[in-house]
Amino acid sequence: MLNKDRTNRAIDFCVFYGESSAGYNERFVEYDVKGVLEEGWKNEYIGLKKEDLGRVLDIFEEDFGVWENVYRYKEVLDIREWIEDKRA
Repeated sequence: MLNKDRTNRAIDFCVFYGESSAGYNERFVEYDVKGVLEEGWKNEYIGLKKEDLGRVLDIFEEDFGVWENVYRYKEVLDIREWIEDKRA
């Protein structure tokens, strides 16, 4: 596994989720938000760790405010809940 710093892992994780959700949304395919997050969590290339979740939340919070990202309300709640569950 690559030795990445915390910020790069967090960015890679958020990009993974964003690209996955955008692909599903563009094709009008329903998907499980927490399932996609879990897939990113288990991704060996990303190598996300529990200590990275604070930075992940910070990145998502910034992204939620960007109109072009088109986050749905329930999606935002699911992302926040998933992060809090993992941090516990």
